[in-house]
Amino acid sequence: MLRKLTHETLGLLDDGRAGLLIDKRLAALVADLEDRGLDEKPRELTIKVILTQTGVDRYATRVEVTSKMPGFVTADHAATMRKQRGEATLNFQEFDQENPKQSRIEDLDQGQE
Repeated sequence: MLRKLTHETLGLLDDGRAGLLIDKRLAALVADLEDRGLDEKPRELTIKVILTQTGVDRYATRVEVTSKMPGFVTADHAATMRKQRGEATLNFQEFDQENPKQSRIEDLDQGQE
C-alpha cells in the first residue's frame, strides 16, 4: 500500500522501526527526566529525516533518531598521591559501611594501607 510521507506516517518507515526508535529514545528521556529531572537540565530528542534521490524517479528516505541527556557525575572522592621508584600512583579508599575498622585516607598519608 502506498502511503504519503507525513509526520503521521514517519514511524511506519523501515517496517515500523523508525517509530520504534523514536518511542524507545523518548521513553529513555522520560525515564531519565523522572529519575534526575530536578537537575534542571534539558533532555532533547532529535528526529532527522533524510531524503535523497538515488536515480531517475527513485528516492530513498532514512530517519535518524538521536537523544541528548545530561551526563552522569560522581561525587568527589578523596585520594592521595604516592610516588615509588619514579612511578606516581593515585590511591583512594574504598568505603565499606560494615567495617568500622577500615583505614581512612589519613592512614594512607601515614603509609598504612
